[in-house]
Amino acid sequence: MPDRSRRSAGLPRAPERRGCSGRDGRARYAGMAAPPRAGKIRKRYPGGTRPRSLKNVFTGIVETTGVVASVTGGAQGRRIAIATAFARELAAGQSVAVDGACLTTTDRDDSTFTVELGASTLERTIAGGYAVGSRVNLERAIRAGDRLDGHLVQGHVDGLATFLTRRTEGNTRFLDFELPPGVFSTTVLHGSVALNGVSLTVNRLTDSAVCQAAIIPYTWEHTNLRLLEPGDRVNVEADLIGKYVRRIIETHAF
Repeated sequence: MPDRSRRSAGLPRAPERRGCSGRDGRARYAGMAAPPRAGKIRKRYPGGTRPRSLKNVFTGIVETTGVVASVTGGAQGRRIAIATAFARELAAGQSVAVDGACLTTTDRDDSTFTVELGASTLERTIAGGYAVGSRVNLERAIRAGDRLDGHLVQGHVDGLATFLTRRTEGNTRFLDFELPPGVFSTTVLHGSVALNGVSLTVNRLTDSAVCQAAIIPYTWEHTNLRLLEPGDRVNVEADLIGKYVRRIIETHAF
């Protein structure tokens, strides 16, 4: 109520507000934070900064291929250097999907980056067979706000698939793979599967666990799938949604 109205009503004068604009004029009320601007929502992130990338999340859209430059170590662990054009853009600790396996950059120079692999990774992926000159598919982790042009790929290899046959019709190559049981049970026709880190659509699926994928010319030319020979093994990651659905069914015994 204004002071003039308060006096007319016989009420005492309202107490004076102090600190309404601090000496520097930046705070409206002393000890109170300024409200956010209209129309904007302030998000809080751990550490106070917005994440620059989504850890361990990929799309299965291969950026480029690289070449293994050196391999050191043995069955219990290896250190592998990979030559690629984007090596200079990496930093220690960044994740890179190498043939679909999420690996951490430990070192880099202008032309190569280095990753370290433990015994489990060497056993569960095709990385155990890497030698100098091996060509690998590469994809960096996506950043917040990036388009998801393929499908969500974690870089957690579920097993090894075996390449069986290749058939060409026009500009399209049809590749057949035998899937491991754990992956076959979560794979659906026209669903997604990641083979050597490449996001592919299941074109055909048989009861004998054979999965067929159609490879367009661009994918054929820009990945290492073109180098496969019958009997070769590839890293395979089942669709993330399918894995969670199977887990729910198993847990609740539907």
